[in-house]
Amino acid sequence: MKESRFWKIIDTARKQAGEDIHSRETSIIEQLTRLSERELTEFHYLYFLHELRAYSWELWGALFIINQGDTDDDNFQHFISWLISEGKATYQKIIENPELLANREELDEIELTPMTHIAEDVYKEKTGDDIPAHCCHYPEEPMGEAWDETDVIGKYPKLEKKYWS
Repeated sequence: MKESRFWKIIDTARKQAGEDIHSRETSIIEQLTRLSERELTEFHYLYFLHELRAYSWELWGALFIINQGDTDDDNFQHFISWLISEGKATYQKIIENPELLANREELDEIELTPMTHIAEDVYKEKTGDDIPAHCCHYPEEPMGEAWDETDVIGKYPKLEKKYWS
């Protein structure tokens, strides 16, 4: 599967869901049921690669500020799912500069149930087998330079101005 097809599936889901971001998963599942076993495996792999690219201390720090310090592993996974579901352009911009999140009108719902499993579930339903798992293991720590709560304050001035009270 070409990356452009991966993002087309994500964009279609976002458009079909409209304001209801939680129905993006349903739309993705509907689209995945039409894919071949190979395409499902490739979608799964691409989804994981985009999750892994977003799995950074820099993004986690931005979410820490947005959530006013209330952030854990689960919140971060949900945030990454939301970010991918926003589409390629938003995903790439935020990966490159998390402070751009301060320009968003609403960030009330920036967490979705992690969607890593979607292609796995559809594959299992279609074939009765598990998706080939030669990939897809998270590192022990996010990429980049680790921080603690005192380090992250001052790192995201736009986000702090908007969200940190």
